[in-house]
Amino acid sequence: MDFKVPILIGILCFIVTSFSYAQSNENISLNGKWSFKTDPYAQGESSQWFAKDVNTTSWGTMAVPGNWDLVNEYSEYVGDAWYTRTFTVKEIQSTEQLRLVFQSVYNNSKVWVNGHLVGEHDFGFLPFHFNISEYINPEKENRLTVLVNNVFKSGAMWNWGWYQKASLVRVNI
Repeated sequence: MDFKVPILIGILCFIVTSFSYAQSNENISLNGKWSFKTDPYAQGESSQWFAKDVNTTSWGTMAVPGNWDLVNEYSEYVGDAWYTRTFTVKEIQSTEQLRLVFQSVYNNSKVWVNGHLVGEHDFGFLPFHFNISEYINPEKENRLTVLVNNVFKSGAMWNWGWYQKASLVRVNI
């Protein structure tokens, strides 16, 4: 009987902490129109298409969520393609992290923020995220760039080009 009270208090503390943690997160959608460019000769990395100041005036646009296979112009394209967009965020507190969250990217991807490679993901339809706090310029324009390769992989059903949803999540740590 003496053990029941501390266990109940512990469970209650866990629930309250979990609830307050979940309530304090801010989700910023990155869905919408992104600048888009195919890269059939894989020259984008050497030409630094991920740079913060890359000129995208000659690029097309692509909706996110979505994929390029559903757009007539790109429906047969297989290979590297680039997505980029800018965004701003308010100041990041020392008790916060800013995480870039992808619901999925098919199949291989590399992600840059303000010209810095923040990570890679090679698992198709699985969600993933990166802590990008150290790469962000608060209150200023930031550039997010994603290189996607949709080359067919063994066991895949279709070589879709890109993903479902992208967002920034401000998390209290």
